[in-house]
Amino acid sequence: MNLVVEIFALAFCSGVLVVDAVQVNNHIRAATNYAGIDGYGSEAAVVTADGWARAHELNSFNDRVDRSTFVTTCMSTAPASFLNRKSAFEKYLNDIFDLGLKMMLPTEKNDLGRHCFSYGYLLSKEFYGDAPSDALGLVSGASSDLDADWAAVVKDGNGRVTSAAFKAAMKSKHGSKVSDAEASSFDAYLDQAFKVGQSMMLPEVKSTLGGHCFRYAALAAGEFYFDGKGADVLGLTSIAGGVRVASEGWALAHENLTPSARVDKDTFIDTAMKTAPLSFLSLKPAFKQYLSAIFEMSTGMMLPNVKTDLGRHCFSYGYMMSKEFYGEYGSSLDVLNLKNGAWPDLDVAWTKVEKDGDGRVTQAAFKAAMKQKHGSKVDAAHEAAFGTYLDQAFTVGLSMMLPAQKSTLGGHCFRYAALAAGEFYFADNGADVLGLTR
Repeated sequence: MNLVVEIFALAFCSGVLVVDAVQVNNHIRAATNYAGIDGYGSEAAVVTADGWARAHELNSFNDRVDRSTFVTTCMSTAPASFLNRKSAFEKYLNDIFDLGLKMMLPTEKNDLGRHCFSYGYLLSKEFYGDAPSDALGLVSGASSDLDADWAAVVKDGNGRVTSAAFKAAMKSKHGSKVSDAEASSFDAYLDQAFKVGQSMMLPEVKSTLGGHCFRYAALAAGEFYFDGKGADVLGLTSIAGGVRVASEGWALAHENLTPSARVDKDTFIDTAMKTAPLSFLSLKPAFKQYLSAIFEMSTGMMLPNVKTDLGRHCFSYGYMMSKEFYGEYGSSLDVLNLKNGAWPDLDVAWTKVEKDGDGRVTQAAFKAAMKQKHGSKVDAAHEAAFGTYLDQAFTVGLSMMLPAQKSTLGGHCFRYAALAAGEFYFADNGADVLGLTR
């Protein structure tokens, strides 16, 4: 299978990382078992969200991640070819962790937040093992920006890149973003990014980087905390990552369909199952029940028009919801990072909604809040349909936590159900507030 998915140009500061297309190939999946999850391909935001959830099995979801937890989490999802070189792989992981810490310089930390963790977790998948994995497809043309960096960087007589040449190229590219106070910190960070590129090839010791290691080190270079914040060019902790996930899901659902064909229930469920983390599939009956609830909600989005299949808008929001099943961790992936303020409008909705004595939201309170929020858009012809749809959205919020039986929603489930509520076809089309179909 060759699945080519068109995704977006992501701007950051004065530079632009252009991701033209990601090649998702079965042989890459089989070789890497990417993040321990066959079939993820390049759904990077989901892969890293799953890694973050794994790292928090015994801790609060928003806790920062220490060195031991980072290494253990990466080891637990590594393919056998990495573990066959355990000592070398552990050194590589420790070098990545140090990169994550130096990403935040001159601020000194001894643990990682979600942004630094996410880019480090992706890099952990690029250890050479039996062969370079290139899970993001960067060597296969996925990023014209990084291809341009590789073409421009000075190379030695063997066509490889020295540390001095790497640093010069990255300073030329990002120099305008580096303040005087950050100059020495960025220099130290580039040293560490180059070191990670070298460690990627362990136990073989190299002093220069080839095209694969260079591109991943260059990707990391752009994630330095210029002005105190990482760019997140891949959207691993933002709405942008969700846009790509939805785009890839639509393409995957159409492997055996014409490009714009509507998607039936079986195809929707099969597609979501193919890209599900192992933590979801370990609870397969509950997960399938959740997917069925999502499909019913997605068709309900179009009420009072009765449909038995989904167009791109309804599919995209349903597919994004499929990533929020609690799975064996008993907690969410929160791929869109809604609990951490990625969509302030939903934070306001959570603050305003009436809660019970346990700080959770009943079905009646959810419906009342959503009717108050969206009531001005509901005409008489849609009023009953909207009420039915809100019941379905609430059911999806509950089903997210299966097999646990709940009757109320906490902050995570509420936010995703509230996001879905706003996508009802008030005027014969959905708002698409996240731009999943644009």
